[in-house]
Amino acid sequence: MTSTIIVIHDVILKFLSLLSSIKTQFPQKLESIVTSLRQKHFAWTFYYFSGPYHKEMHKTKLELFRDLKHNIDIEIVEVGIGPGCNFSYYPRCMVTCVDPNPEWRRFLKKTLANAPHVRATLVEQGAEDMAFIADGSVSAVVTTAALCSVQDADAVLLEIKRILKPGGKYYYLEHVCAEHGSFTYWGQTLAKSIWYYTVGYCDLMRHSGEAIARAGFSLVEQRYFHANLFPMFFTNYHLVGVAMK
Repeated sequence: MTSTIIVIHDVILKFLSLLSSIKTQFPQKLESIVTSLRQKHFAWTFYYFSGPYHKEMHKTKLELFRDLKHNIDIEIVEVGIGPGCNFSYYPRCMVTCVDPNPEWRRFLKKTLANAPHVRATLVEQGAEDMAFIADGSVSAVVTTAALCSVQDADAVLLEIKRILKPGGKYYYLEHVCAEHGSFTYWGQTLAKSIWYYTVGYCDLMRHSGEAIARAGFSLVEQRYFHANLFPMFFTNYHLVGVAMK
């Protein structure tokens, strides 16, 4: 009888332990599944439906990367690589792609097949800590439509400044928070929550210009402009610039 009670007791304890484990692990597994689905959705949607955005930004990118074109065999770090939309603007180079979304890997392969002048490696992690890149070792860093989605923009900018060589340049093109009271600002306030959870954790109202200005670069040249991205008019307000270490 005693042995039977002990066995039953052990079974109950194991069952309770299992329930506790499920209770602890299920939210983590659910979060992991949701994150994976979001990453797949964002990568697929951006790759196949962002054509109008790239067309609208083409002239701005030509101007932004004009001096970069003359630096043959330069090493570039691109944060928030996406499918490699900027490769056509680069000279012959080696690109270290830093992005936490593993779904970009298959799209990068497609882009690289048409960009033989670029050699690229993907590091699947956030850019808030790029310890795998040495201090003062990179000539150029690029972000386009990326600062809006990083977890900590200030930390990313400090890392960008750290890895740049003295005189190295940070090239950026970002959509940002519009002027308070404007039609675009009104649209951003309405769309920000849905946009954040459906488009790669993108913050429509991030003040990236101010963050770059206070990051400690020796020279910052930037300008704001209005793009024409209707019907997504709430992403119209943009910032483009170059910051030097």
